[in-house]
Amino acid sequence: MELLEFENVTMDYGNSVEVISNLSFSVKKGEIFTLLGPSGCGKSTILRLVAGLETPTSGTIKIDGVTVFDSKINLPAEKRKIGLVFQDYALFPHLTVFENIVFGLYGQKGKYKKQKANELLEIVNLVGYDKRYPHELSGGQQQRVALARALAKEPALLLMDEPFSNLDTSLREKMRLEIYEIIKKTHTTAIFVTHDQGEALALSDKIAFLDSGKMTQVGTPHELYWKPTCKDTASFMGKATVIDTYFDENGVDNIFGINTSENDYKACSGTLCIRPELVSICNDGNYHGTVEHISFIGSHKEVIVKYTADNTDYLISAIAEPFTQIEKHMKINFDIDSKGLIAWNES
Repeated sequence: MELLEFENVTMDYGNSVEVISNLSFSVKKGEIFTLLGPSGCGKSTILRLVAGLETPTSGTIKIDGVTVFDSKINLPAEKRKIGLVFQDYALFPHLTVFENIVFGLYGQKGKYKKQKANELLEIVNLVGYDKRYPHELSGGQQQRVALARALAKEPALLLMDEPFSNLDTSLREKMRLEIYEIIKKTHTTAIFVTHDQGEALALSDKIAFLDSGKMTQVGTPHELYWKPTCKDTASFMGKATVIDTYFDENGVDNIFGINTSENDYKACSGTLCIRPELVSICNDGNYHGTVEHISFIGSHKEVIVKYTADNTDYLISAIAEPFTQIEKHMKINFDIDSKGLIAWNES
């Protein structure tokens, strides 16, 4: 069952440029749905339209079966059954953790507030922190307080706008796992905004990739990574070598000689997308190249290999084991696993 429904929603600011253009999508109950894309693609605008912080030019928005916006209705944010986690957490500095969490529970009895706060403090692993102030907490703890406050009103929909951007890398990875567990434990439906494809892959049930206010692809993390439907999605979703090519009458491309006939690409222009995981550096590899660059990541080495075909140089991204003896300018052999190859027919 859909909890959020966007139907032909358009948003502009009174000029000819549409920030969101005739957008339709839905989010199922219990789903973590991520809006992914580069800066300026419309991710945060969509979140603000859902929240009621911005008003669409046209279209219909429904939350939990209730129309919150159309040509006649525009419910204010406080009546939309949503919870918000902002980029900077937006905690009240003069209120304790307990007071921040129960802030939105005005009109409720003190006994209920205490019970609710204690439940949430346990869920977000902050039992014993109820009397502390935000400045006495770490960034990760502040984020969990903000999440607890958003969940206190038992929202139908939780909205998170770049919630990890203010955290360092190691804490960011830890927090996204913790927040994933909290959201699933509370059976909350959530929309998550990020420009970080790693976060989107790790946190999402579904990902919508946006480009210039339009969703170019919606699918599971696996689908967007291994079955992208366009160059922009393929390039944004992790490292990839994207090459324009030509498939002959047998479906064999003219650069690597890889057979793509199972995709019925024959006698046409096309595109190959090669993930680094598909490229293996080996002594008996069918392709020959020169190492252009090496980056030691820790768990592995990222290698850029120059491969020449028909007097044209191509830079191929590959992954090598961390202890592989390899140096810049070294001549190497490599293979490409065609089973995971991504290709498009451009004709």
